[in-house]
Amino acid sequence: MMLLWCACTVSGSDDDDAPSGSGGNDTRFHPEANGTHMSETDACNQLRNAYESKKRALCGVATVPTCPGFLRTQYQPECMQYDQGTVSGCVQYYQGIQICEELIAEDCALVTYPETAPAGCP
Repeated sequence: MMLLWCACTVSGSDDDDAPSGSGGNDTRFHPEANGTHMSETDACNQLRNAYESKKRALCGVATVPTCPGFLRTQYQPECMQYDQGTVSGCVQYYQGIQICEELIAEDCALVTYPETAPAGCP
């Protein structure tokens, strides 16, 4: 029996397929920021609604934390502002998923503005 071993290389860097703005081993999707700030409440409501709707459509069931907990499980400090471009990008990311098991809220990364806390809350 003959075993073949191939060490194949592809031109370009190993990071060609890495999400935009990601670093190291971060495999999350990183949508492009637009620099426009939005409140934690607005960001959470938009993301949660998009995620819950897609989860219900794909999985039939949708148990999703309420706001602001939906965001606060991943992001601190509380009441900071979020980048509107990345929120919209994550909404689109959720909408593009077609398999229930692939819909994971934490797979999309937001740009945050920690220095704005507590301005992100009403």
